[in-house]
Amino acid sequence: MEKVDNADNDDVNNNNNVSSIQLIRTINNASKQNSDDESSEQLEDKIFALMDALEREQEYVEKDLGLVGGTFSLLFTGGATDASEKERKQKEGKIGSFVTKVTGSSSSARKKKTKSSSSSSSNSKNFQIIDLENERVENRADLLVFNRVPISVRIFGSCVRTTGDDGSNNSASSSAAASLAPSATRPRFSVCFTHAKIEVFGKERVRVPLERFNARGWIDVTYVDDLIRLGVGDKGSRFVTARLKKSEQRNNPE
Repeated sequence: MEKVDNADNDDVNNNNNVSSIQLIRTINNASKQNSDDESSEQLEDKIFALMDALEREQEYVEKDLGLVGGTFSLLFTGGATDASEKERKQKEGKIGSFVTKVTGSSSSARKKKTKSSSSSSSNSKNFQIIDLENERVENRADLLVFNRVPISVRIFGSCVRTTGDDGSNNSASSSAAASLAPSATRPRFSVCFTHAKIEVFGKERVRVPLERFNARGWIDVTYVDDLIRLGVGDKGSRFVTARLKKSEQRNNPE
């Protein structure tokens, strides 16, 4: 386990030796800890501090859209308030909320009272595929049930860059992070999920239309390089995703 102390946090706040690799390693260390362990909370705090430092590095840097798209693994999500999570669940309903949670499209509630966060686990792998050219997005969760039955939950939708209020804002969007206007240095993408499907052993078993669940929102890209992408959603959730190598990608048609 990586030791976290005040000296480490001071280095982070001073923006010294901050890198994508350091953030990935910290998230990996946090995923190995018990969620009730005090050291896990310390690592989680360090994750947010590392994210803050990286985002400051590119605060005034125009984002390379060529790096925004691609296939990514969801490493960490957190920061949504309990109130915004409750509102999302009410709007999406039981089925929509289940699909959103399983595929990592929103923060998953954990131990904190006012904010929620989670890192990836060995039992579930979450991925996101963004195709900017065709304005499509897919969030996918691969699970192994009973250590023998592979199940994939895939949610599909549109992903369109927007330069202003796209109509998807809600009361939860009034937070300081979400209220920042989109720009070249903080590009915003409006997402509207249209349908989901569940596959067992690679074959489709269930398809669920999502139009009536109002499964829409947006995400701002706050940092991107050739390894990772950071972002914040309309409900205040913050994301860390890692780019997959071509050898790790799975090409399954919609």
